[in-house]
Amino acid sequence: MVRTQIQFEKRQYQQIRSLAHRKRISISEAVRRLVRQSLREGLKEKQSGVEGLLSIAGIASSGVKDLGRRHDDYLAEIYDE
Repeated sequence: MVRTQIQFEKRQYQQIRSLAHRKRISISEAVRRLVRQSLREGLKEKQSGVEGLLSIAGIASSGVKDLGRRHDDYLAEIYDE
């Protein structure tokens, strides 16, 4: 564990303290659990963003069969014009 010091707004502290009391855990443990939960949710949001991007992959077609292999060649042709 890494020891750190943080400051809460009065209302936040009261809510965390109340949560810790109800769950019969320390305030530190309550904060760790809240942080852990928040980090997991942030990861899920990030993953859902990636999934959203992947869901649109392939919805358009260029008609070029070898675009994946020769994309640099095609770009060079466009910029050489």
